[in-house]
Amino acid sequence: MLYNLNQLGGALGVAVVALILAASGVGKSSAEVAIGAFRNAYWFLLGVTLVILVATPLLPGRPEHPVPVPAAAPGESAPADT
Repeated sequence: MLYNLNQLGGALGVAVVALILAASGVGKSSAEVAIGAFRNAYWFLLGVTLVILVATPLLPGRPEHPVPVPAAAPGESAPADT
């Protein structure tokens, strides 16, 4: 599931950056317009990165005390790790 979300997020991220690049230079073709389009895209990416870095510590982490797994009784096999 997580792999699928990573793939989807990567594809959407590339699409958004492509839209920013395309929208910044609609109908024009010069070096200055291209530089401006890339500048807009890089500022957007920097802003998104900063928002993610600020939000990262707010994500839930692993529990401080993991739930202990009961030991197998004599004659029983140990529970399989999943």
